[in-house]
Amino acid sequence: MPEIITYSLKTNQKDSDEYYSIISDLCDEVFKHVTAELKDLLTSFKAWDDSNDNPHRSSIEEDIYSLLSLGILWQQYAAPAKASRRFNRRILTRLVNLRRKNTVLKPIADLFRGILTGLTSYNKNKEVIQPDPTLQNLDLLLDWLQASGEYDEIVSNLRKWSDSFLPNQYQKLNQTF
Repeated sequence: MPEIITYSLKTNQKDSDEYYSIISDLCDEVFKHVTAELKDLLTSFKAWDDSNDNPHRSSIEEDIYSLLSLGILWQQYAAPAKASRRFNRRILTRLVNLRRKNTVLKPIADLFRGILTGLTSYNKNKEVIQPDPTLQNLDLLLDWLQASGEYDEIVSNLRKWSDSFLPNQYQKLNQTF
């Protein structure tokens, strides 16, 4: 019986070198485009980041990755985040923290997370209306992502972005998404 492979990077080649070459070219093109389109925003963020006492100074590549991630996360999760209740987000966040700190209580925390997530998502309106890209809705999205327990690193990076936004910078970002 042949070995089942979910996916392959070889595409009928002897190795995956061609795949990595194509991805590298794509990354270079995206980097060049985003750097040109969001030059002022990236420069302002870098100046803000340098002026604050942040333990981790991000590279331009990390900043661009954060912005691209924000666009994807916004498209996928901004509407459910906006529809969620603050109380539920807080409870889910506490359960995530509990499961990380206490391995004995982890199964119980997971059970309650599952129940709460199921109850809050059951019978939701199927018509999704994308919320306006505002700082308030960005904070809702970040709280919602944090409550999931799956996006800690990107939430941390995006909170730095959220903290750095000034009204004129946010308008530029708003036009991008």
